[in-house]
Amino acid sequence: MSDFIVRPLVSADVDNIKKLHPHIQLLTLGVLPEYQHQGLAKRLVGQVITSLHKDPSVPVPPVYTHVCTSNSPARAFYEQLGMKPFSPAWDPAGAPYVAKNIYPGYAALQSTVESKKLFGSRDAYILVGRVTA
Repeated sequence: MSDFIVRPLVSADVDNIKKLHPHIQLLTLGVLPEYQHQGLAKRLVGQVITSLHKDPSVPVPPVYTHVCTSNSPARAFYEQLGMKPFSPAWDPAGAPYVAKNIYPGYAALQSTVESKKLFGSRDAYILVGRVTA
């Protein structure tokens, strides 16, 4: 899965990516509906950062993730954590970068009406930010 994420970013803005290493990449985060809105996802992300960032004298590295372009709740969640859509330096308009077709098996994710709203696209925004635990 990381090939789908890294390749578009590297080809889009090699210089910015080089400046941002090391980094933490969240590939998948899901919480069952009955456990949502209880702070569990936020605690999980915090735990990942805490477990990977051991040296308090070094700033927390940037965190990357991808969110389906039609999944507004997930995008809002990550933005609450301090992440923003990645905008390549070469785009003068500062438009968010859209990684095309990174969910090749997305049809399996569209099993319910609700999941069709969340996963109605194969494309994703790349989000990046400095998230603290």
